[in-house]
Amino acid sequence: MIRLKRLKRLILILVVLCLVSASFLNNNKVAVAAGTTKTVSPPDQGGDFNKIQDAINNANPGDTILVRRGIYNESIVVNVTRVTLIGEDRDKTVIMGGDMNYVVSIVAENVGLTNLTIIRSAIRLNSYGILVVSGGNEMSQNNITGNDRGIMLQLSSSNTISDNIIAKNNYGISLYSSNFNMISNNDVSSNTYEGIDSSFSHSNWIVANTVSLNGYDGIKLYSSSNNQIWYNSIAFNKKYGIDIDYSASTNTNVFLNNFNNLQQVSLGNSVSAWSYEDEGNYWSDYNGTDIYSGPYQNETGADGIGDTAYVMDANNRDSRPLMGIFSVLYIPLAGVRYPITVVSNSTISELGFETRPETGDKVLHFKAEGADNTTGFCRIMIPVQLTNYSFIMLADEEEIVPTFLNVTSDQYVYLYFTYLHDSDISIVSSKTQYLLDTLQTQVADLQATIDSRDAEYNELLKNYTFLFGNYTMLQNDYQQHLSDYLRNVDNIQNIMYIFAATTAIFMITTVYLSKVAHLSLITKKKESKTE
Repeated sequence: MIRLKRLKRLILILVVLCLVSASFLNNNKVAVAAGTTKTVSPPDQGGDFNKIQDAINNANPGDTILVRRGIYNESIVVNVTRVTLIGEDRDKTVIMGGDMNYVVSIVAENVGLTNLTIIRSAIRLNSYGILVVSGGNEMSQNNITGNDRGIMLQLSSSNTISDNIIAKNNYGISLYSSNFNMISNNDVSSNTYEGIDSSFSHSNWIVANTVSLNGYDGIKLYSSSNNQIWYNSIAFNKKYGIDIDYSASTNTNVFLNNFNNLQQVSLGNSVSAWSYEDEGNYWSDYNGTDIYSGPYQNETGADGIGDTAYVMDANNRDSRPLMGIFSVLYIPLAGVRYPITVVSNSTISELGFETRPETGDKVLHFKAEGADNTTGFCRIMIPVQLTNYSFIMLADEEEIVPTFLNVTSDQYVYLYFTYLHDSDISIVSSKTQYLLDTLQTQVADLQATIDSRDAEYNELLKNYTFLFGNYTMLQNDYQQHLSDYLRNVDNIQNIMYIFAATTAIFMITTVYLSKVAHLSLITKKKESKTE
């Protein structure tokens, strides 16, 4: 069971890494897939095409369409399989819908759409490259009206919609009978109705999106099952944060999201899962406490997880509500982006990582900000590749002692610690400390061995003392018996001497008497002859 949980978490992180990696096009860094690349740009800037739809109509499966920065007043239909549309600059590559009831309609499969702004309004770029409405005012929520759908996926599967801005439409992203799609890292905000809505669509991933300020629901699922909703910020939507309507919307997994809405959920008759292993979601209206820790929240000490469940209805409860905002941060190292997850009541910024060449120490540092003179906390998950040595943790150069959380994982280390706002936090994976700890461990092992040998020696000494006492008693008994024996030997010798003497006297007497008798007999014979 433990290995299965580890495998699930590893698969999750790998999937999220794949989804989030689409953001590599930010900051004007453009990468394109292998195959033919077609370029779209405004008329005065060259390019293969001046309209995105013309490029799509001339594309083949596997082609990439690179859209240069500018405003494109058109509605487009993507009907070619395995075509990828990439914006040059997300904030300045704008598709503004035309007369159709969508800005982008995807009816093919395996389509990629990334790094674009998808919006409906009469807008333009001013000389400073800032989006403004036709009257010259800066773009705001109140002076742009939306219409219909920003992105529409209809009978379309296995697409990737990532790192886009979808705003000022009636509906931001709509899925209808579309399965196995990945919707990640998009900013879906300020749409008139739903930010993301799904009907009769299954097994989709909605991951790491910002879904906010929409006029109705942030995310709505209708008769859609087996969908994964992870790592999203769902905030300030006017009706519900998430609306899972109709009982056919089953097996929805809603984990590690941030909910900050007046009405967080509407569930109808649906049943969903709201926590994964040891972590659930952040709920702005959760009023529980964090005094205990552990898998059953019955061990003394805080861990960033609420002690009681966040209850939505009789069938839906988040048993592991987060006590602070959840965020995923990434550290690039040797060509790999390592995810770090943080649950905190602080604003986390200025994240950095370095390896100190003179010591080999690995240092993760960030700034944790909050209200003055208040206490902040962090529950942080760090990959073992960044923490393969012993920890030294500092808050404004003063050492703090973290709690190592009892979370079953051989890929990550989980820590919980507190500090005063505002603090510069440094988590040092120290090779020197590791060597010292290793030496201290070896000394402790040797001391334990010595103590064990001492215990064995004392036991042997105790046995020796006992045996020596027995030996002394036996020796005394032996001496006593020997004395008795010698005395008995003397007695026997004396008896033998008496017996020998008695025997000698008896024999001498017998011989003497025999001799006397013999002489008497001879005398009698002589006297008989004389007569």
